[in-house]
Amino acid sequence: MRTAIVYEGTHGSSAAVARIIAAEAAVHGPVIVGEVHEIPLTELEGVEFLVVGGPTHRWEDWADVTRTPTSAHVLRDYHLTPDGVRNWLDHLPPRPSFCAATFDTREPGLRVLTGTAALALYRALRRRGCHLVTRPASFLVKPGQVSELMDGERDRVSAWAVQVFRRAEHHHPVHIG
Repeated sequence: MRTAIVYEGTHGSSAAVARIIAAEAAVHGPVIVGEVHEIPLTELEGVEFLVVGGPTHRWEDWADVTRTPTSAHVLRDYHLTPDGVRNWLDHLPPRPSFCAATFDTREPGLRVLTGTAALALYRALRRRGCHLVTRPASFLVKPGQVSELMDGERDRVSAWAVQVFRRAEHHHPVHIG
């Protein structure tokens, strides 16, 4: 199964999650992995499974925070590019043949307080006809050290990836509101 893993990065935690998922993907077939600006939509030719992820930052929409005229410092400080994952998905044509999954990285806390980028990504992919094989996943970063995953999260990402690829191989979509 050919897989593409696309993420938007801030401090490196989304990249770390993507690399762990890519290790599992490699067991199942060819994989391309990279930040959203590194993977043009044309590279999705032949992809059967798409994983999309990015950061959550206290309910702030990274697309709005980082794409304003005064955002140069945000782009530099958070290692973001002007075209983020939301813009990338806006240009993704309908893909009814894709299986997909989404993840985010966020600080610990109640989801209602922290927000979840993975749910927004899930909904965007579903609107494009993708078959989501699991619920959106959030992986936790150390408070105040958002570049580092919390203890135990790497193992949780690995377990999630195994489950996600098992579901994708058998094409079991999951539907949530």
